[in-house]
Amino acid sequence: MTPSDQSASPQNSGLALDLPPSPAQTIRQSEAVLSLAYSPDGQLLSLGGAQGKISIYNARVQQLQKVLRGQSHQISALAWAPDSQTMGVSNGELWDRATWRMKQKLDVAPQNTKLPYTLFNDCVAWSPDGHLMA
Repeated sequence: MTPSDQSASPQNSGLALDLPPSPAQTIRQSEAVLSLAYSPDGQLLSLGGAQGKISIYNARVQQLQKVLRGQSHQISALAWAPDSQTMGVSNGELWDRATWRMKQKLDVAPQNTKLPYTLFNDCVAWSPDGHLMA
């Protein structure tokens, strides 16, 4: 598997592709998979679910390492910081890899809008130096 080969599926599975000659491998989940992200060091694969569960797998052998539950009902996007030590979630949660605890909850509600906040953020991205998350 390589970190550039990513796919999410609403069919309770995540597809991890290893470029030829290896076949694709499917990781089954108990809920629809809405997002996934490889850690930049290539060691972990995170799958975000429709019911708020984040499953962390060893990317090399597809073995479940940890299940995280935060405050969200839906994990629509995930991204690892460049140093692979912090995972950002679309609902503003920041998870620490060393302890697997939520280390911060950012306010990601839209500012200066008259619309009610009912939409989910659908993307997460880190700056190359890891100091900013969008």
